[in-house]
Amino acid sequence: MIVPNSPQYVVSIHLGASAFSLLISQLIGEKSEQVEYLEQPVPLARDIFSSERVRRDTIERCVEILDRFLLLIEEFGLNREQITICAVTNIIHEAKNHHVILNRLEVASGLKFIALDNGGMTRLIFQKFQRHQLTASFNSPGKTLAAHVGPGNTRILLLNNGKVERYSTYRLGSHRTAVALSQAQVSGSDYLSVIQAHCDPLITSITYDYRNEEIDSMILIGAEIQRVERENDRFKIGRNLDQFQTTLKDYAEMTEDERIRAFHLDYHSEDAFLPALQINLGLLRGFNCQQYWIPPTEYERGLLMDLPLTQSRTHHFAEETLHAAKLLAQRYNADPHHYEQVLALVESFFLQTKAIHQLGDWELFLLKIAAIVHEIGGYISSRMHHKHSYYLISNSEIFGLEQNSLEIIALVSRYHRQSPPKHNHKEYRNLSRSDQVLVSKLSALLRVADALDVTQQQRIKKLTVTQRKEHLLLSASGPLELNLEKISLKQKGNLFEELFGLELHLQTSSGT
Repeated sequence: MIVPNSPQYVVSIHLGASAFSLLISQLIGEKSEQVEYLEQPVPLARDIFSSERVRRDTIERCVEILDRFLLLIEEFGLNREQITICAVTNIIHEAKNHHVILNRLEVASGLKFIALDNGGMTRLIFQKFQRHQLTASFNSPGKTLAAHVGPGNTRILLLNNGKVERYSTYRLGSHRTAVALSQAQVSGSDYLSVIQAHCDPLITSITYDYRNEEIDSMILIGAEIQRVERENDRFKIGRNLDQFQTTLKDYAEMTEDERIRAFHLDYHSEDAFLPALQINLGLLRGFNCQQYWIPPTEYERGLLMDLPLTQSRTHHFAEETLHAAKLLAQRYNADPHHYEQVLALVESFFLQTKAIHQLGDWELFLLKIAAIVHEIGGYISSRMHHKHSYYLISNSEIFGLEQNSLEIIALVSRYHRQSPPKHNHKEYRNLSRSDQVLVSKLSALLRVADALDVTQQQRIKKLTVTQRKEHLLLSASGPLELNLEKISLKQKGNLFEELFGLELHLQTSSGT
C-alpha cells in the first residue's frame, strides 16, 4: 500500500488494437519509473476491420479487464480520480458502434475515455522519435523518415535535424492488411508475396509523395517491428535489406504457434505480425534506405508512458505545429509577408481584447494557425479563395492537430472575408454549439486583422486597442493615411461588432 506523502504516480490506461493495457509509474524528479504494467489481449482490430463493428463479447471482455485494472489500482492505494489518462486507439473511429463501447466503458467504470485520432497518434509517434533520438544508438543528422506502421494506418514524418518538415497518413496497416488477406489460402514465402502485392500500390504512393526528398536514414516504429528488435538478435542497426528479407522469410516458414512462442504474441495479434514486417520491408525497399534503426523497446509500454504528455500541448509541440502550418502555406504559395503581418496583428489584437472575447491560450494557438493558412485557397483561384482555403485545409494534415481542431481552423479561414458564419452552412451547422461560438469569435478577430493589411504592404507597425464604452478604438502606428484600411475594417469588422456589441474605429497613433 502507498503511505501518505508518497511520491506522485502516473496511471495510464490504453485500449489498443489487440490489447488492453495499464501502466502505473512513479515520478522521481523529472524521470518516470515503471511500478506495474499489465496487458490483456482483446480482438478489437479484428472486429473493426472485419465487420466495422465491435462485437458485444469483445466489449464485455474489455469491461472485465478494466474491472481488474481498477482493483489493482486500489491495491496500490490509488483511487479512480488519480488515473491520469484513459485512451482508446484511433481505429475505434472506424467502428460504426464506437460510441457504444465508449459509453459502456464509461458507465462501467465512471472513467472518461479519450478516443485518439490521427493528430493525437502523430504526436505520440513524434514523442517516441524524440525519446529514442536521445539514446546513444540512434544519432543521425540530416533528413530522417520516421515510419509508423500501425494497426490501420501508416504514418510518415519527415524530420530535418529532428524538426518535422512533412507529415502524412495512409490507409495501410498491419491489422487492416491481415483482415483483408484472411481468406488467402497460402503460407510461408507465398504469403509474403501476397502481402507485398496487396500493399505495393500504397507503398508506391508513399514513396512517390516523398520522391524529391533526400532521405539519410529511417526509423521504424510499431508494435510488431519493435517486438522483433527486442526479441531477436538478428535484427541490429547496420543490417542490410537482404538480411531483413531473409530473416522475414524464416519467420514466415514458422508455424503460427512457433511465432507466438518465439515473440510472445497472442492469437489476437499474431495474424498482424507478418503483414507489419512486410510493410516495413516494402517501405525500406521503396526508399532504397540501407541506414535504418528500430527502437529496442516495447511499443505499448512506451505509448503508455507518452500518453499523458499528448494532452499537455507543450510549447515544443506548439512550435512544431506552427512550423507545419507555415510549410502548408508555403506549399500553396501563400504570401509569407502578408500572413506574418496578419499573424502579428491578430495576436496583438487578441491579447488586448481578452476581457472582451474571454478566450485562452489554446484558442489563440488555433487562431495563429488560421492566420498563417487563411489564404492558401488563392492557389486554386483568387475568386472565392476563402472557400478554396476551407477545402484545402480540411483535406490537409497539420502536424499534431486533431480533426476537430483542423475543422475549426478551416472554418475560421473560410470566414475571414465576405459572409460571416451562417446556420445554413452545412459544415458550420454540424459543429457543436460551443465550437460554433468559437469559430464565430475567432473569425471575428481574424477578419479585423486581415482588414488591417488589406493592401498587403504591412503598413501598420504597431496596434494599440482602447475601449471607450460601446466603442473600440484601434490606434495604428504607420502612415498618416489609412483610408483603405478603414474601408476594409468597415466591411470585415461587421462580425466583431455584431458579436461583441462594440463599434470599431481606426486611427493612426497621431490621432488622424
